[in-house]
Amino acid sequence: MFKAALLRFVAVSLLVGGAFRIFATRSLFRAFGIGDLWVQTPYAKYIYRVLGGFVVLSGILLMVVSGSLQSNRRLLKAYALGFAVIGVVMLVTGLTSVLPLRYYLPDPVYCFLIVAVFWYASR
Repeated sequence: MFKAALLRFVAVSLLVGGAFRIFATRSLFRAFGIGDLWVQTPYAKYIYRVLGGFVVLSGILLMVVSGSLQSNRRLLKAYALGFAVIGVVMLVTGLTSVLPLRYYLPDPVYCFLIVAVFWYASR
């Protein structure tokens, strides 16, 4: 029961985070202190919103998975691996882009925490 509730909490955080990306505006970026990172080009906005769509997809699928932990243990391990890969990509890209830590570090930290949650829930 606790594991399922924990996964549902993560799913909701993904749904909310994805929705923020889909509907992001310059003022929202400013509110989070990252106004300098607002994207100007139509393609960059497109990619950012598509990313939001994939985050929402992850949240929806996780909500489904949390309904039947027993039969989805392998899927949770795959989720953990996928989020570990995403976290590494975020970390390497942030480091090589020479961005200030505050602009990118919360994202891979979130991913690695989620990896731990998925691994725990898969056991």
